[in-house]
Amino acid sequence: DACTCPYEFNFFKKITTGKALPCQEVSIEYTFLNTSGSARTNLRILDTLPDILTITEITENTNEFNTRVMSGPGTNILDLTRMEVLLGEKSRITIKAKINPGASGIHESQAILEGLPLALNPRMLSDNPNTGTAEDPNFIEVLNANNSGFEDIVQFTCSNETASLTAPLSNADSYLW
Repeated sequence: DACTCPYEFNFFKKITTGKALPCQEVSIEYTFLNTSGSARTNLRILDTLPDILTITEITENTNEFNTRVMSGPGTNILDLTRMEVLLGEKSRITIKAKINPGASGIHESQAILEGLPLALNPRMLSDNPNTGTAEDPNFIEVLNANNSGFEDIVQFTCSNETASLTAPLSNADSYLW
């Protein structure tokens, strides 16, 4: 079929969970699907996360043998170079990031992949796989005590990373959390 091309390279980014509290840790997964006809080498991924996040660790990297970490844990910037994605392989990088104390609001982020040939887009933006739009950003909403869904229900402290849940309805027989 001349209208479709089986030779492509896909780059996805997914944040789990999309809604979180300050001091909570979230997981960010970058997935690469290479059907471009050959392995792709010397790639770079750059993701400047919102400044409300701090990367705590890189938990998975299926390409770690060649990959150099230029920036990562302890910062809000993931910068990996010399990456290699094999043909037909579904490669994955997973990181954990902690939401900084006092953070709130809705924040967007999008990663950049560089190093592909011109025919495959040498500077590709990540795609949020949860939407039908191509190359769209991911969003994370940081809830706080003033959020109407959590008002007087959740109180948290970052120092000991615990949450205190209370049920404000006095006439209920039971609660399901």
